[in-house]
Amino acid sequence: MVISFLQYYYKNYYSNNDIVGTLKISGTKINTLLVQGSDNEYYLNHTISKKKSSVGSIYVDYRTNLDAKQINIYGHNSKAVKLMFNELEKYRSKDFYENHKTIELYDGTKTSIYEIFSIQIVSNDYEHYDVDADDWIKHIDTLNNSIYTTNTKATPEDEILIIQTCLYNPVNSLLLINAKKV
Repeated sequence: MVISFLQYYYKNYYSNNDIVGTLKISGTKINTLLVQGSDNEYYLNHTISKKKSSVGSIYVDYRTNLDAKQINIYGHNSKAVKLMFNELEKYRSKDFYENHKTIELYDGTKTSIYEIFSIQIVSNDYEHYDVDADDWIKHIDTLNNSIYTTNTKATPEDEILIIQTCLYNPVNSLLLINAKKV
């Protein structure tokens, strides 16, 4: 992969070769660098500067890349501390969704635009990543189940982006923002 000047700069600035791109949701506070480690544990409690922190980083699932059929991005939410992904809770409101439907994902060479098709609140044991090809149609149907009608649906042909954070109400739940590439 060719890296951009921006990625080269940040990789040097943070001394971190795990920087893979950026995530931006217009009209929100979400505009951040993305990292990707060799597992999904490290960046749960390490910053982009690789310093230990309970805040962690916003990161791409280690089992994928930014041009995969499905990309999962994770980040912490908190009741006690202001974090970037606290903003995702606003998607519980359809009015907020109506004004913030698109997500930009930059991989170092190009920006891809995704349109949100569903908002889900699921239990923390809900499996939305491990999908084998035989179940892809069922998987997409499941992802289309939104907490409110969006008038946008994903199809098995779509490339999918899932942004995930934890929720505290209901207890032990996850908030999924599901989008498809346009």
